Amino acid sequence: MRRDFRSVDTSRARILLMEGAERILPSYPADLSAKAARSLERLGVEVHTGALATEISEREIRVSSAEGEATVPCRTALWAAGVRASPLGR
Repeated sequence: MRRDFRSVDTSRARILLMEGAERILPSYPADLSAKAARSLERLGVEVHTGALATEISEREIRVSSAEGEATVPCRTALWAAGVRASPLGR
């Protein structure tokens, strides 16, 4: 990440990946999904599965999971959802 985000102090950044499914990349075979999760964790990403973002504001993200509700303070939130083509794209 240092090459791509030169102005980010990666030693101070906390990166969380919230995935609503039971594993990341659920459309891929389970072994590849697990390998992707391990690779991300080696990079320092905290992978949380079964976790749904229920609200995002300028300073926090509310997350719902089997463990309950949690509020995660943040300065930057990126949301990527959906993998289907739009009706026009189909």
